[in-house]
Amino acid sequence: MTISKYKKLPSIPIPPNTPKYAYGAVHMKFVSTVTSILKILSPNGPIRSKHPLSMEQVCQWYGFMLYRHQFKKSFTKGLLIARGVRDRAIVLVNQMNVGILSRTGRLNLTLNVQAGQTLDILVENQGRINFGNSINDNKKGLILDVTVSNEVLVDWEMFPLNFSKVEDELLNSVILGSTEMKKNLHGFITPSVFMGQFTTPKTMKTMADTFLKLDGWRKGQVFVNGYNLGRYWPVMGPQNTLYVPGCYLNPYPNLNTVMVVELEQSPCNTQENFLLDDPEQNEVNDLLMEYMRIQYDCSVMFVDVPIINGTTPH
Repeated sequence: MTISKYKKLPSIPIPPNTPKYAYGAVHMKFVSTVTSILKILSPNGPIRSKHPLSMEQVCQWYGFMLYRHQFKKSFTKGLLIARGVRDRAIVLVNQMNVGILSRTGRLNLTLNVQAGQTLDILVENQGRINFGNSINDNKKGLILDVTVSNEVLVDWEMFPLNFSKVEDELLNSVILGSTEMKKNLHGFITPSVFMGQFTTPKTMKTMADTFLKLDGWRKGQVFVNGYNLGRYWPVMGPQNTLYVPGCYLNPYPNLNTVMVVELEQSPCNTQENFLLDDPEQNEVNDLLMEYMRIQYDCSVMFVDVPIINGTTPH
């Protein structure tokens, strides 16, 4: 439209819409907490430094990086301050979610910790600034020291995380099932990975485009067959679905794998993922599963209509 104000443009036909298809619900299953699969997500191991390094300093250009520190002393009502968070961080103590920090919001929280406990700060790069006074303030990760009660925390391990193309390794890993979903008293989980699989219709010759809807999931990232669909954050709106090109999908009878990296809250209940395998308990398991499905629909939904006009908090 802007160009047409200054130069006459030729008539260009608008391409027709591609066909869309609602593949339906995919039941998801808890796989692991992020902190329990660092060997898979960060196969080269941690980078060690006295002070936190930015993502750019370790060549992590996008996504997530986990910063780890072991407390050398105890703190009672210690005030943790992380003014250098870029852009958003989940703070964990001994793998339990204790708070969220953001460069546009809160940058401190109060901790009660014991010497020897582990502090993990999972930092998300939410994108580069491309306007305004902060355009040159584009480093990501932790770009300043972290303090507790005015004491600088030193000796850090940094794990650059890569969630792309890890589904097969996660499905075949012997560590799966050795961990369980962790949730704090406020219902916020330790960042976790959930996976589900589905097949497309047997009669479908060409895979149609679709949209992924994540009712009940709060904030995270989604991958389909290893392809990064992007971030979801429906409580912030207005976009409530993610576009899935048909070329990302495998035709029947091949399986398609959905992987959700949920950072805050999921609709899944821990017990749904750890039912007994004892045949004598099958009837109990069936009843419990049905109850859990009603109360906690641990699924995602492929729909044929996008939702891009959801409510926003502002």
